[in-house]
Amino acid sequence: MGISLKWETDAKMLLQINCQGQWTWDESDKAADDAAALIASVGHVVDVAYLLLEGPNLPQDFNLFRLEAITRHIADNMRFLIIVGGTPATKAILSVFLKSSVGVSQRTFFANSLAEATLLTDTSRHSEVALSR
Repeated sequence: MGISLKWETDAKMLLQINCQGQWTWDESDKAADDAAALIASVGHVVDVAYLLLEGPNLPQDFNLFRLEAITRHIADNMRFLIIVGGTPATKAILSVFLKSSVGVSQRTFFANSLAEATLLTDTSRHSEVALSR
């Protein structure tokens, strides 16, 4: 099935990267490049949700260095990277990798559902607005 990208709403505040079924590292690299272009195309802060809810979460030819594509193009206007779903093993691997990634570790969160990820981003945005007043 592969990897698809879409904005959650027309406001383009949350970019969903949906990994479905079996996907490849080449698809992951392309998705990271496409996500970077989409994020750069808007003039406001964006959150990114990697959806690992359906099917195998990492390709069978797992290589830790291939995860680098997730963080290669961290844009200045990307606020949170939220990993949604995933097996316990996938979450453990991603947690270790992302905690060691400079500039990403403090902005990475894990959620069990897209609704939980959306609540995290919405709550944080409302807090930021209140603090700026």
